[in-house]
Formats: sequence, structure tokens, C-alpha cells
Amino acid sequence: MVIVEPPYNTTMRRGETTEPPRPTPVADHRELSRLSPRERQVLSLAAAGHLDKQIAVLLGVTLNTLRTYWTRIRGKLGETSRSALAALYAADEASAGPLNPIEGANWHIDIERQTLVFYGERDLFPHGEIPLEQAITLYHAEDREKVGELLQEVQTRDMPPFNFAARVITSYGVEVASAYVETVRDETGKIVRVVGRHVPFFNLTGNGSRGVQVGGYRRDLDTGEVMADEGFRSLFRIQPDETDLIQAGSSRICPEHVGTLRKAVALMVERGEGSRVLSARLCFEGGDRLWITLKVRLELQGGRPKALIVTVVGYD
Repeated sequence: MVIVEPPYNTTMRRGETTEPPRPTPVADHRELSRLSPRERQVLSLAAAGHLDKQIAVLLGVTLNTLRTYWTRIRGKLGETSRSALAALYAADEASAGPLNPIEGANWHIDIERQTLVFYGERDLFPHGEIPLEQAITLYHAEDREKVGELLQEVQTRDMPPFNFAARVITSYGVEVASAYVETVRDETGKIVRVVGRHVPFFNLTGNGSRGVQVGGYRRDLDTGEVMADEGFRSLFRIQPDETDLIQAGSSRICPEHVGTLRKAVALMVERGEGSRVLSARLCFEGGDRLWITLKVRLELQGGRPKALIVTVVGYD
């Protein structure tokens, strides 16, 4: 509830003391539920520090349209400052706790909030929560409309899980993003989330691309002995006379992915998990980069982990 104070009387009588006028309190957190998804997007971008001109560009609207959104927001939350409204939204987000990634997923779309939450290893999108419309603008211009239509369709009608691939503009240039997509419903059957899991995209069109490169290795967990095939050495660009394959292979993995891979494999061995699929990027001298997918399988002997068997697939 917004409380409006009566006008402050600036006329003083003898013996009276003055008090500064109190600002109109902003609505409490419960009032935020009255906002539309687009109005929440406006507040989320304002809370992130964006100016109105930047918000208009990110949402693809004119400044006049954005002013209309602000008018509607104030109509629901109270006639108060832009900074107070943004602070209310930021406090509400903080009180909700951290975003909860879905096991095995790389991103999900919150249907009610119309936001995309990205927590994948590949740096395709900003990590955390961003407006869905902003996420779509990060796709290549030739794919943007089709991606938007596809995501709209999966939100509104009953569709089986599917795979799709589209081009994304990143700091490294244009990369291919591919995903296995499925929906999550609540107890009433309503779609509440769209979930994406990264899957490799292989170029098999024979248009001059390197296409698929496959290699493998086996590491004995008791002795540390490693056996790798020629495909593995070729993918990681390891010289034939190199004997420390673990060190050589680790040195080729981009620094931002090394810790994640080691932790994932360690947990897999600790828990006795059967297999996992992981992704990482290789970094080479001269600036070359290569995405790989690793199918890691745990070999058991007498009920205890004996060896790691890894199949590595490299792709453009």
C-alpha cells in the first residue's frame, strides 16, 4: 500500500521546530507481483544500472514507449523515484536467494518472468538472469526471428523434446549453439520452464570444414597409467614423444575450464557415477580454439572405481 503524506506546511509559528518532509514510501515486495513480464524487465535493467536510452535499445522500444512502461510501473508501485523502484526490485531479487540451476542443464527460461537464466560453461550468453528478448538479440540476425518463433511456440503448445542449433554472436565471433530442449510443468500441467542442455553440433555437409575429430584415452586410477590413441594426441596437439599425457592435455584446456573439469571428474569418481558428458574449450598457441565434448565413463572393479575411459569429440 502506498501512503501519501499531506502537503507539508512551511509556515512556522513561534516555538515550533521544523522537520524535513518525508518522501512517499515505495510499495513493498508483494506489490511486484502486479507487474507484467515487460514491466519487470524494465525494472531489472534499471536495477542493473542501465540508463533509459540503453534499456530502450535492449528491449527494442522507443523512449516514448519506455516512458509509458515507467508510468504503468509507478501506477502499480507508487509515485516515487526511479532509483527507489530499481532498489526495490534489486532487494526483491536478493531476498529470493540464488538462482537454482537445473541439474545437467545449461540454461532455462522462466515463463512467468520471461527471462533466460544461463549457467553453462560456454560463454555464449551473460551468466545469470537476462530478459528473454535481450537473449534473442544475441543470436545471429539471420537466425534471430526463427529462434524467437521457436521459443514462443514451445511455451504455448504441447511439443515433444527436440534439438536445435543456431548461430550466436560472441566475443570470439560467430559460434554455433546447439541444445536439447524440453519443458517443465507444474502440478496443474502448466508450462513453467523451458530447459536447454548443450549437445554437440557436427558439420557433416562436406563443405571444407574439419567436421568431427574423435580420440580417446584410458587412465588407471590406481597406477595413474594413461593410454591414449592417435586421435586424442591429434585433437590436443600432443607430440608423439610426450610421456606425461595428463599434464600435456591439461595444459591445452582453457584456464577457465580446467577447474570445472577436474571437479566434475573428481565428484564422479567419489560418487561412483557411471558416466557423464562434459564440454570444454581447448586453447592453443597462436590463439586457435577448439570446443570438445568428453564422454567420461567410470570402469568399476569389485564395486570400486578402477579406471576412467574418455571419448573426446572435437568440432567446429
